[in-house]
Amino acid sequence: MKYRHFPAAALAAGLLFCTLFSGLTAYADDKKGELTQKQTETRQEYEAAQSALEELQNEQTQTESEVAALTGQAAELAGQITTVTDAVQNAQTVLDERQAAADAARAALDAKQAEYDARLAVCREQLRAMQRLDGGGAVWLLAQAKSLYQLLTFDAVLQQMSARNSTVLAELDAEAAALEQARAAADEAARQAADAKAALEQQQAALADTQTALEAALLDANSTLTAQQAAA
Repeated sequence: MKYRHFPAAALAAGLLFCTLFSGLTAYADDKKGELTQKQTETRQEYEAAQSALEELQNEQTQTESEVAALTGQAAELAGQITTVTDAVQNAQTVLDERQAAADAARAALDAKQAEYDARLAVCREQLRAMQRLDGGGAVWLLAQAKSLYQLLTFDAVLQQMSARNSTVLAELDAEAAALEQARAAADEAARQAADAKAALEQQQAALADTQTALEAALLDANSTLTAQQAAA
């Protein structure tokens, strides 16, 4: 049997080819691994971005619901403020009317008191005159009588004058007491109207504060929604 001998150059070329082929295979494997890793990372980034987008969209939906709710509350609150404002105006009208009635009642009482004081002054003057008559002036007055009837009825006339004065003073006192009751009732009505108006004004102030806070919350919610829309 004869053995074929290969040249050394051919053998070297074969070894070089095997070496290069092995290197290329390793390089290709490395590149494939890198691409696979890059693809995996890219998919993960995409999935993370998709998840973030869905979360952001959910937050946006929630914010839109909050904006809608706040808008509805603002509209309802505006209606309440209008109602309370009208009630405050009506309460002021009632207060003015009751205050005027109280002033009129006080004026009537003052007038009746002046009438009573004037009548009392007349009665006192008459009493002083009667006291003077008892001190001797009666003799002079009797001397001025022009008829027997005047002489006989002198004492009865004095008694009638005294009784009449007592009756008038009692009537004036009763009228003054009634006017005092009317004045007290008018003052109480005015006080109640003032309290009612003050309560409405307090409610109005509270609603105004709520409206301010609600407008601020609505502004923040709209700003958040705008930012979320831009981010999405």
